[in-house]
Amino acid sequence: MRRFFRDYVTAVGSYVGLIAVGLVITLTVSSAVGYLPYSDRPGPGWIGPSFSFGQLGYYLSWSTLLLLPSAMYATGIFVFARLLSWLDAPSVVIRIIGALSAAFIGLVLAFGVGWYIAMAAFPAFVAAGLGAAWGAVLLPRYLGPTPPQRPYWVQWTANTVVLLAGSGGLYWTFLAPR
Repeated sequence: MRRFFRDYVTAVGSYVGLIAVGLVITLTVSSAVGYLPYSDRPGPGWIGPSFSFGQLGYYLSWSTLLLLPSAMYATGIFVFARLLSWLDAPSVVIRIIGALSAAFIGLVLAFGVGWYIAMAAFPAFVAAGLGAAWGAVLLPRYLGPTPPQRPYWVQWTANTVVLLAGSGGLYWTFLAPR
């Protein structure tokens, strides 16, 4: 149980930190090179280089809005990937599912929270890329020990059921009409 808790805190904390800090760095660097990454008026665009600690504080205070939702959704991704790992799913399947789901969640969260500051689209795409990297590279490191070998038909039946249920849950949460 101790290892599970350590893996959970490390995996979810790395996702939350990667998305929040990655967006703050993206916004800060784009402002420093002359691109205004947020604003309704005049709107995002090239205006000239600017950097200040007040602006950095603004980005950091905005990024706190990402912490709770990204931790909640990263928990779901972690539990789902851990279940797939426990059912002895192939590593490539876990990496693909982790990358796609973490990228989608990162994109949705960045667009949702970016609305508050009228953020440009490209930082949200950066968040999706960071989420994909987390799901494909970092997440599989925290999925626990290898489970005992099961019969082939049990392994693939269980993995198919879990994958269908997980994709249905993702659809129901984000894409289903209400």
